[in-house]
Amino acid sequence: MQIKTYKQAIERLSKLQSNQKARIRMDSTFSGHNSLSEMDHYIESLELSLQKLSVIHVAGTKGKGSTCAFVESILRNCGLRTGLYISPHLVDIRERIVLNGNMISKEDFAEHFFAVYNKLEQTRTPDFPELPSFFRFMTLFAFHYFLHQKVDVAIIEVGIGGRYDSTNVVFPTVCGVSSLGFDHMSILGDTLDKIAFEKAGIFKRNVVAVTSPQKPIALKTLKETATSVGSPLFLVPDLSAYSSQNEIILSLEGDHQKINASLAITLAKFFLQLTFNVVDDLTTNLDWQKYLLVQPFQKTDEIFQEDLSTDSALEILFANSEKGLSTTSWPGRCQVCPSKKSENVIFYLDGAHTDESIGIAVNWFANKTRTNETETTENSSVKILLFFCTSDRDPKNLLQPLIKMNIFHHVIFSPHIPVKKAAKIPGNWLDLMKEIWESSDPKAQIYVEKTLSSSLSSIYSISENFQDVLIQVLVTGSLHIVGDVLSVEHLI
Repeated sequence: MQIKTYKQAIERLSKLQSNQKARIRMDSTFSGHNSLSEMDHYIESLELSLQKLSVIHVAGTKGKGSTCAFVESILRNCGLRTGLYISPHLVDIRERIVLNGNMISKEDFAEHFFAVYNKLEQTRTPDFPELPSFFRFMTLFAFHYFLHQKVDVAIIEVGIGGRYDSTNVVFPTVCGVSSLGFDHMSILGDTLDKIAFEKAGIFKRNVVAVTSPQKPIALKTLKETATSVGSPLFLVPDLSAYSSQNEIILSLEGDHQKINASLAITLAKFFLQLTFNVVDDLTTNLDWQKYLLVQPFQKTDEIFQEDLSTDSALEILFANSEKGLSTTSWPGRCQVCPSKKSENVIFYLDGAHTDESIGIAVNWFANKTRTNETETTENSSVKILLFFCTSDRDPKNLLQPLIKMNIFHHVIFSPHIPVKKAAKIPGNWLDLMKEIWESSDPKAQIYVEKTLSSSLSSIYSISENFQDVLIQVLVTGSLHIVGDVLSVEHLI
């Protein structure tokens, strides 16, 4: 039998229905009539025993990916064999499936891709004549791979929403909800309570759920859903509440990461306690009754059990939890990368793509660049914005936090596509962004470029004119442009 290659796997995958093409179909089925039953069919066809997979399931609008990365690093440093499934990827599709901190190898990708693909091809039926869409396929692929690798824990990030997301077929040990905001409103709803309702769809009866601090209307909906389902719901403590001899050091920058880290610590705490009956160092002194928002119908005594085992080899778990927090890697989020082409150019990259997250990103950039300026004069640095957002976003809302900050000398609106590829965006899309910016900030020098490569060339031309000045570039608006800058500039 001919051995299938990684290249062939990617070619087959590219032919599957993409998330963007599936959007129309998703809109019509998102009400739940068919979405999860179709996943159940594919799972049955692949003979996947998801009950054997120990899962931490995480939904949210902002920070769910960072939270998953923190959890994976904590548990891996505690000695567990970890699987991590996230989306989207920045540069390489293999980033979506991570085993023990390393993305799946090309050899494993090819082998297990075709194991899943061929089985689904062979089990097509008149009722299910199509192969699953791209995201569904990748989700099934991850489940198959983690089961094959016999991971101790699979950390699964929700794709969109939660209630009818393709990942919501797992049997989690604990669920988490990161900070909620407005995103994917055409699918999830246009109010925060509607969005919270969809995110809370991952709650399960007698399965512990934890949430980051939320706005009142969102928290109310989470509590109501937890009560209805019968899921004990906890509010995560402030990071400062955890027992530590020293200040907890986070490898991911930005004050908002403290919230994500606290959610991750709490998820890891409950997973270890409920799975291995293990006490931990950071959370053992907290009164968790104080953080309980919703009491389940049927109290689970083990949640509050105090005499946990400490005499097994697993007692070392969480001894390395702080190491996990300080060594987490999550590229493209509040990431600082000096250019490899010019000594005076520094890229600050954050894939923020909602108005709230962009506000957080530009505040991080402003604070970070102040510390990197070696002079206190007004001309100590030149600040450049490199921006792109997808056509399903409202650029006016996304640009407002950036305009309001009033710190950019140059603003470049750019496709995320490198020079050799055609930019598939509306013809006037970037010009619209320029008009929005000019109407509020006529002082900035604005560029509209046709390719990402020409945008980067403009940045380096500016740097040549200011060779003794620090050129500080914020790249934001989309994970697409962040990923492509990292790739083109060889920063990852």
